[in-house]
Amino acid sequence: VWQWIRHQARLEDDGRVVSRQLVTELTKELRTDLSPLCHSERTKQKLHTAADMFLEVVLKRHFPEFITSYLNMDHTFLSSQSTREEETVEAGRQRAKL
Repeated sequence: VWQWIRHQARLEDDGRVVSRQLVTELTKELRTDLSPLCHSERTKQKLHTAADMFLEVVLKRHFPEFITSYLNMDHTFLSSQSTREEETVEAGRQRAKL
């Protein structure tokens, strides 16, 4: 997708040029369509984090050389991981009280 944006590729079905705006709009539309299928707040958060990470990577001027290194340094990804760790700790505390 990053290359499609850079090379102004055209979509086969309708000929639209793949642009930053088009990718952003389609991602937001897909997020909206998929959100009702998420049965928990955590699942919704994962969907939003994934969409945010996707947009962050494909809309960058320069594509990251190593995506795993980039994600390990990325605020969006790290904050989603720390939230999961906090939830795990809190669940452990709740079980300990029982």
